[in-house]
Formats: sequence, structure tokens, C-alpha cells
Amino acid sequence: MTNADRILDILKRYPEGLDDDELSQLSGVTPRQTVNQIARSLEVQGTLIRRRDFVRGKIVNRLIKREAPLSLVEARGVKHQSSAHPAILSEDDVKKAMLDHLTQDGWTVHVKWGRAPGIDIEAVLGERVLCIEAKGEVSLRPQMVNYFLGALGELLQRMDAPSKEYGLALPTHSTYVGLVNRLPLWVKQRLNLQFFFVRRDGDNVVVDHQSF
Repeated sequence: MTNADRILDILKRYPEGLDDDELSQLSGVTPRQTVNQIARSLEVQGTLIRRRDFVRGKIVNRLIKREAPLSLVEARGVKHQSSAHPAILSEDDVKKAMLDHLTQDGWTVHVKWGRAPGIDIEAVLGERVLCIEAKGEVSLRPQMVNYFLGALGELLQRMDAPSKEYGLALPTHSTYVGLVNRLPLWVKQRLNLQFFFVRRDGDNVVVDHQSF
């Protein structure tokens, strides 16, 4: 069994993903730099994906789940446009995750799917109104930077009432996390911005909430 086989075997047992240190410890592949090199090579091959986990603060390796294509009947039943690549979260994937997350917390949620005009997500809970702009994940980092700046600009333009709450929903990608972290803290606090980071955890999609 090669070192790459050992790493893949461990990741099959931990669908939530492992960072390089954890992989090195569990697989017995040392030093850690060797694990890093193998993981990067496997990512290039399309076997796993490496993404920064917002909660852990580390890059986590996860196997790419190969899903069978939808049948024609199933495809017609899909109400939102998911990413063609199962490891990448499209904008509608993010919206669907937010719909489920907020609904479970008791919010009444209205979503604009695809390129429909208006605020992407508006949620109401009692007297609270939460307005959210959502963006998806793409392969090019400069494009994600543009997506983030565009979403932030759109959100600022939609701040029509101080009583409302405003936020961004983004995939938990190192590019988006880094851009959020670079925003001055006082700006995030003054505007009372909320950030929702969406990530895959095995077969589930998890939403992490950050407010200031």
C-alpha cells in the first residue's frame, strides 16, 4: 500500500475531513510535509478537495463524493440549479442551505433563485427582518473576489432600514474567509453585518454563523 493509498483509506473513514496533521498522525505518513504534497497531488487529480474549515481554522482534506447523475424525472423535480461539480457549492446551493438553516430556526424565508432580481434571501422572524446576499464558489480566485465585492456593494445599497439585519452567505472557501477577515472589525460592528459560511460535511451541508 502506497502512502497515497493510506491517506485515501483514512479519509474514507472520516467523511467530515481531516487536516494534514491529523492525516499524518492517523495514517502514519511522516513528515507532515509529505502528507501535504500527496494531498495537493490528489487534489490536482480530482480525488479530494482541500478547503479551509472556518471553524477549525485549518485547511481540511475531504474526498470528493461521486454522485450518480439524476434521472430525467429527478432532474425535472429539482427547483434550484445546483453546481455540476459535487464538490463546489453554487450560488443556489448556498441559497438552499440557508433556506434549510433558517427554516429550522423558525424563520419564514423567501429566496430568489438563479438570477432573479431583488435581495437573494429575505427572512422574517417576528419583528426581525434579515436580508442576505448569497454568492457561490468558482474555480478562479479573482472571480470570487469580484463576487464578494459585488455582493457587499449590493448589500450596502439595499440597507434601506436600520431596523433590518443584513448579511452575506458564502461558501467556506479560503478566499471568501480571507476577504471577510480583512474587513475592518469596526466596519462590521458598525453595520452589524452577519456572515454565513456554507460547507459540505460528508453528505450534509453545514452553515456556520458569524456576527460582530
